[in-house]
Amino acid sequence: MPKPLPPNIDVYVERKCQPGSYSMPAMEVALDHYSMAYHVSGVRKWFSYDKVEVMYPGDVGLGMIHVYHRNLSMSDSPYDRYLIKFRKEAL
Repeated sequence: MPKPLPPNIDVYVERKCQPGSYSMPAMEVALDHYSMAYHVSGVRKWFSYDKVEVMYPGDVGLGMIHVYHRNLSMSDSPYDRYLIKFRKEAL
């Protein structure tokens, strides 16, 4: 499960770089925040219970609260992305 946001934080930004072979081991769900990811490198297949998308470098994806999702590797390039987590109150 994604790490929850600390109680007094409404917006959190992180950068994550994984080997190109990295895939999420299981479906995950965010219970307390939405997220927006900017893909720097790597090609990923992202899916939830109702859709499948392929994400390329330069793409932006939105993660909704309470929606299970998973992403899988589709390339050997490192998986590099910026992730912004935010609460509804931050909007």
